[in-house]
Amino acid sequence: MPDDKQNPKASDILRALHALVREPEEDVTHKPQKEVQGELKRRGLSTASLVAEVKQQLAKAKANAELAAARAKRENTLAQRLKRIQRKIDEAPEALRKRMLALLSAEDPAVAFSKFEEATDDDLQSLLNDLDLLDKPNDKDSADDA
Repeated sequence: MPDDKQNPKASDILRALHALVREPEEDVTHKPQKEVQGELKRRGLSTASLVAEVKQQLAKAKANAELAAARAKRENTLAQRLKRIQRKIDEAPEALRKRMLALLSAEDPAVAFSKFEEATDDDLQSLLNDLDLLDKPNDKDSADDA
């Protein structure tokens, strides 16, 4: 098959394929790189698009790995925050815990939300103040950290 044809005939392709199959396999791993590049160029094959595609795939794989790591870190951070909040709730006075659980643990989430909607401004401010107290490190936490 002539190497310089842009659109070879099917018969030329079949002849070239037949010749390729019948010829002994060539060990290109030991050929000098310049010779391989010269042969590719002579046949009109460009490796630039292949190299670009491999680079793109590597960048995509790296981005996916970074995204997975960020998601795992976010989930871990959220889990740690939830553990701290749970610990603070467990340490809260019994009356405050009962009040929070009454608001947050309704069987139907709409019921819990409606309780918040029905709450007065004073009730909400009181709950917000209580939650702020839970969010602040208390003397016991400070002593444990030291």
